[in-house]
Amino acid sequence: ITCGTGSAIAAISGPLTTSLNGTCSKTKLAGDIAFSVPSGTFTNELEVYLRSCVKGHEIRYTTDGTLPGIGSQKYSGDPIRITETTRLRAQAFAQDKVVGNPGTAMYIANTVETMHDLPVVVMDVFGAGKPQREYLDAAVMTFEPPDGAATLSDPPSIVSRAGIKVRGRSRASSAKAGYRLDL
Repeated sequence: ITCGTGSAIAAISGPLTTSLNGTCSKTKLAGDIAFSVPSGTFTNELEVYLRSCVKGHEIRYTTDGTLPGIGSQKYSGDPIRITETTRLRAQAFAQDKVVGNPGTAMYIANTVETMHDLPVVVMDVFGAGKPQREYLDAAVMTFEPPDGAATLSDPPSIVSRAGIKVRGRSRASSAKAGYRLDL
């Protein structure tokens, strides 16, 4: 399981247990939520378990990228099944109040397998289409070639939420429009 850093705390194949001794490291993206699978790409299907790094609280989550609220789906302890590009967000709650920082994990569906000797950058706008003048939410991942070859099945070296839009008014309708990407 990881809690924000992408480095493993422990390997699991079922529901999260207390054998992890409550150890959680923090980053802005994962917040106070531990995701059993770190952000990255996947093929076919992915199952993700959640745990709060804040003890004794329930977790609520969304798969549409919105920040979870008290009316969001309550995490039951069963795996969350991911079958398409998804931004999974989770938040701990106690007595119907937010506790700790929200967590986000991004999973990009990978339908190709290629190998590159240069770094690869993947941007996904969650099916929203071609960016226009207004920012679109996006997931950005970079894949470095650690042993001379980068593949999309490797763990990403950078994962970030981003906004992307057309840069400038004169090129907005051009087939070769310039884009602005803000991480």
